[in-house]
Amino acid sequence: MSGLIFVSFIQMIEENFGLEILQTIIEKGKLKSEGVYVRGDSYDKKEFFILLNALSSEINMSKRDILKMYGESLSDYLNDTYPEFFEGKNLKSVLLNLNNVVTKDLKLIYRDIYLPVVNINEDGTKKVVIEFVCSAGREDVLEGFIRGVGRLYSESFYLNKSINQVNQKMQCQIEINLT
Repeated sequence: MSGLIFVSFIQMIEENFGLEILQTIIEKGKLKSEGVYVRGDSYDKKEFFILLNALSSEINMSKRDILKMYGESLSDYLNDTYPEFFEGKNLKSVLLNLNNVVTKDLKLIYRDIYLPVVNINEDGTKKVVIEFVCSAGREDVLEGFIRGVGRLYSESFYLNKSINQVNQKMQCQIEINLT
């Protein structure tokens, strides 16, 4: 898993819960990396889930809510780190360009990053539908990311998320209706 994910997750934990909580979960997790991450490196994804589980236990918050919070903070992190992804755009244009711009450019920078390919549909109205295979809370991170990008642009929207089993895979659909 990309160091970018770890660095931004660690930053979110420290900013929202403090350095003491961060140090506690790193110590409890007995991480191979000792909680030290570099954006351009790759790490065992198990460490992310060790941190997530430890944080959930330590602060008594569901993992899903933590992942949504992380998705929101990820939008801020990416906006600060890669402002060109967000300049002169709005929520709809960022969403419509997830595969073309953000995913492609992040893969150039971080070769080992795993970014799921999503199907994005829009019908010329204020509705965008995103479909992808769910796993490991990805749908919660994406929901938080959408909310975070909406906040960056001060845009209002309604979000509906559904999960269905299709051919033994969990298929997620997130519908965003801009207001």
